[in-house]
Amino acid sequence: MKARKLPVILLAMLLMASLAVTVFAAYPTSGFKPGADSAIINGTLIGAEGGWGDNAAAGRAAAFDGDLKSFFDPTTASVDYCGMDAGEKYILTGLMIHPRDGQLPRFLGATIEAANKEDFSDKVVLFESKEEGKEFTWKDCTSQIDTAKAAAGYRYFRYINYTSHGDVAEVEFYGKPLVPKAVETTAAAAATTAAAETTAAPATFDMAAAAVAAAALSGAIIIRKRRG
Repeated sequence: MKARKLPVILLAMLLMASLAVTVFAAYPTSGFKPGADSAIINGTLIGAEGGWGDNAAAGRAAAFDGDLKSFFDPTTASVDYCGMDAGEKYILTGLMIHPRDGQLPRFLGATIEAANKEDFSDKVVLFESKEEGKEFTWKDCTSQIDTAKAAAGYRYFRYINYTSHGDVAEVEFYGKPLVPKAVETTAAAAATTAAAETTAAPATFDMAAAAVAAAALSGAIIIRKRRG
């Protein structure tokens, strides 16, 4: 009986771990329409797993679950954050943020940082709110993105606040890969072809050498027969 329960328990643990680090199926919900070359950035969640009062429901996942009633509530302001590991470098082209209900003033100082190092030691600021939230609704912050900095492309994106406490209901990152898929595929194909040609070259040389050696050996055998 115990042997049968073990696989079930392991499966449940894996499922819980998956939900803790990945974006929920209901995400995104803002209705934002990105450009033809951009899309929602779906990756692996990063940041504080739990929130204020050791509440797991107020951790990073709450900002990317598509539920406006849930919210990320950092334990330590200006330190804890919620964000996304895009898996590759993206250019941020769209940004939607929904303040937490009942805490609209805390939208003041809302900051979006990007980096290519997991510890954000190379972070750059792509957006910072200079005002409090005025109503419980989505805020389209796309026009306020620092496009000059965003153009460099980044793998990690996070929401943090150095001015207010840092609560937020939802965050949506939109972007396009720094290296377009078509270019990436072409480059990979070229590399594969070059590798194949490099590998094939010695084989051609070996065959030629073998042919010469065979001819020489054949000549030597004929000469010996004649002398005999």
